[in-house]
Amino acid sequence: MKQHLGYDRKIAIVGATGNVGRLTLQLLLQRGVIPKESIITFASATSAGKTLEILDTSFILQELKEDTLAQASLWGFNTEAEVSQQWIPKILSVGGRVADSSSYYRQDPKVPLIVGPVNLADAKDAQLCALANCVSSPLMCVLKSLMPLGIKVLRITTFQSTSGAGKLAMEGFLQETKLFTSAMNGCVESAKALGSMPFYFGRPVAFNVLPQVGGFDDQGYCSEENKILSEIQKVLDKELKISVTTVRVPVLVGHCSDLTVQFQEAIDLNQVCSLLEGDSFLKVSDDIVPPQEVVGKDQVFISRLRALKGFPKEVKMWVASDNLRRGAALDTVEVLEYLWKQY
Repeated sequence: MKQHLGYDRKIAIVGATGNVGRLTLQLLLQRGVIPKESIITFASATSAGKTLEILDTSFILQELKEDTLAQASLWGFNTEAEVSQQWIPKILSVGGRVADSSSYYRQDPKVPLIVGPVNLADAKDAQLCALANCVSSPLMCVLKSLMPLGIKVLRITTFQSTSGAGKLAMEGFLQETKLFTSAMNGCVESAKALGSMPFYFGRPVAFNVLPQVGGFDDQGYCSEENKILSEIQKVLDKELKISVTTVRVPVLVGHCSDLTVQFQEAIDLNQVCSLLEGDSFLKVSDDIVPPQEVVGKDQVFISRLRALKGFPKEVKMWVASDNLRRGAALDTVEVLEYLWKQY
């Protein structure tokens, strides 16, 4: 691995002003593994020079430029794929190490795909790590615990919040909700505004569900379904048979999945429950766990765990997690802390 050109032991967060970037900084400060004096932040040109306040700590935002690449030895990218595509090769060329939460490198066979509780050690010798997305990461946390039982087939239906599409999607959802509520109460102006509103998802998500996350391919699968399938296979087992349907729901934060697991042989539900309860990053609940109740929590929550009547090899469960944490900010922090400790 190349020696980094910078002299300071610094960590850089790119995309610091976004939902995930701000939470990444918050978690870094709260966990305290990396000193706050060692953290620098990057955002868009319009934010450059401004101050970002996180937990009483001030960060001066910079624009990412060629002459800034030697400022840090470790980089966390909480950005869109286009930004990662443009800048990560340049950082790698000067010896930087990168944890990338975008989708750009996830299916590159030369780049390890990391889920902290599952395969963090795969990041040890990697100059670049990709991070699994905010649905496949929590699912793999669950499935990792069950792999010793011999998993054959997965059937997944997701229920994904608007925050998974970013701040503009959340703001659009809130505005839709306000206008719909007002229009239903007789406000003519709100009804007119809805008629001309450019809905972020193409259709209103407020008071609605949309059985599509991402664009469709020629086989009728949307991009998010293909991501989940390929990411789980890459990390856990390329031979796993997986069926996925993704749904966008009118929720701000919190992704949920209806997960059915088919094993190679007839399964004892008590054994399944025991394995899931043995991992600290999971929480098995006897009560239902809706998305509102997982916001701000690091664990992946499992509820409605049950054997399927007439299907002795299958179990079904509801999986819920804070999508801004697991599969996003928390995964970024876990990798960066792991790499930091190697120095």
